[in-house]
Amino acid sequence: QAYSYLTGLPGVGPKTAAVVLVFAFGRPLMPVDTHIYRICCRIGLFPSGTPVAHAQELLSGIVVPHRIHDLHLHLISMAAIRAMLVVRVAMCARSDGTVRTGTGRLDRADVRPLLFYLYCISFIFIIRCVSSITVW
Repeated sequence: QAYSYLTGLPGVGPKTAAVVLVFAFGRPLMPVDTHIYRICCRIGLFPSGTPVAHAQELLSGIVVPHRIHDLHLHLISMAAIRAMLVVRVAMCARSDGTVRTGTGRLDRADVRPLLFYLYCISFIFIIRCVSSITVW
């Protein structure tokens, strides 16, 4: 009832309602924003193109209720680290597509192993948080 009430308010969507219910009331709903959606698509929890509201239902259904808060915070942190790396690489790139050398700055090739490691850690954390893995 609380979810329906919140989503009925003007300007409150599924993610905002889920965030309020998880963080303020401890309800087992998994908030899904763009970053969480992208990470979950990349590691194969659901296919890309799945509507975000449906993705939120899928994640809320497979994650153990007492781990939703932890998983949400982990995925948000992972998305923030990824964003910082992408910005750092973009700062190091020249307009002609080459990378500045000899400056100790990052190249895309430097970042790929770290991103792979972050996705692996996220995948392991998700496996520990789900009640059962289902195939879409």
